[in-house]
Amino acid sequence: MNAIVSYALESVFCGLIAYLIFRLLISRISDYSYQRMYLLTSSLIVLIFPLINIPVSDPFMSEYIIDPVYILSNGNRDVRGLSDLTDLNFHLLFYFSISFVYLAVSILSIKRVLKIKKQSSLVDKNQFYSTYITSNLDSPFSFGKSLFIPMIYEGEEREMIIKHEVSHIKRNHTLDIVLLNLISAVQWFNPFVYLIKMKLVEVHEYQADMDVLKCGANIIKYRELLLLSQFGVAPVISNSFHKSLTFKRFIKMENLKQSKAGMSAVALFAAAILLLFSVTSFSKSVIPANPSGIPAIVSDQLFQTQKPDSVKTLPYDMVEVKPKFQGGDGPTKFAKWISENIVYPEKAKKDSVQGRVFVQFVVDEFGKVGNVKILRSLTKETDAEVFRVVSQSPVWEPGVIKGKKAKVQFSLPILFALK
Repeated sequence: MNAIVSYALESVFCGLIAYLIFRLLISRISDYSYQRMYLLTSSLIVLIFPLINIPVSDPFMSEYIIDPVYILSNGNRDVRGLSDLTDLNFHLLFYFSISFVYLAVSILSIKRVLKIKKQSSLVDKNQFYSTYITSNLDSPFSFGKSLFIPMIYEGEEREMIIKHEVSHIKRNHTLDIVLLNLISAVQWFNPFVYLIKMKLVEVHEYQADMDVLKCGANIIKYRELLLLSQFGVAPVISNSFHKSLTFKRFIKMENLKQSKAGMSAVALFAAAILLLFSVTSFSKSVIPANPSGIPAIVSDQLFQTQKPDSVKTLPYDMVEVKPKFQGGDGPTKFAKWISENIVYPEKAKKDSVQGRVFVQFVVDEFGKVGNVKILRSLTKETDAEVFRVVSQSPVWEPGVIKGKKAKVQFSLPILFALK
């Protein structure tokens, strides 16, 4: 669950940085193709970069998170995944339900386009696009290589609409919209994905307007046509001639001159990607510290809740020889040993206390357990019991990194549950 929350938060943060870079820097460069490329790249970055984890670490320290140990008040031990799986399943069900709704809307939009296509009259077809006239629409739009025009438009108006929609088709704007809809289905919780999509749609319209006017269309008549089509409705997955950004487009039409993005713009693009990569993809502490930040002294200063070590860590997979506990797999065997030796505190039972304690410890080069820390506290009694049992761990067989015995840091969630 922590990994899911971490991905969501990093995605939102990445989206924020990407959007701010666009608003403050990229949008000032008048090359719409460059802006489009940045927005498409940003949408993929927001989706992918938070999944990448590059460790920056001391080669002689590694960390591993052990599966949760469940301690039940009725005396049962090592019941793994029961509560967590219930919570996880609920959250995943909620997440995928929303994603399904987004995908369903997109699929229904495509079905609507196909229905409109069936009910429309094909008036022109060439290797680049097909033109359909329909009485079922108020606003023109294009999807793929098909463009749809309401019957109310004729003559010069129809020609300008065709030029506009052909621009969308030749520039493959439909693929952009489909891609952003798919990303939105995955990242529906991320407001910056919607803002990036909104800006991309604006850029699409600026490009199409520029192409129409460069073909010699009268700017006054073209603006009148935009206002006339302002109140139509088109499928959400299409490139619609009608957009609420009409007046922004009017302003952009005043300047048809565009300067191509130069080396400085390319350098800016690369710097933006590097920044986004660096803020999301380097390894961080996996388990959050006690949010209060206040030491909780327990049992006559037996221990205190602390922040995780600042030492940088390597992935556990890079440990050549994994630490072993009592002749078996270290994490699995140790979790079982914990479950057999820990006791649900009577006061915690009496006070109906249940919840999670996170403990961190290090198995050193000699196999001894030390540096035991409570990263997340529950109560004095539960924390003290966890600290007591972990501190009394038998000696392990140490891990090996790069041919040398090495310290390996473990984090272990222990859940106390009333049954």
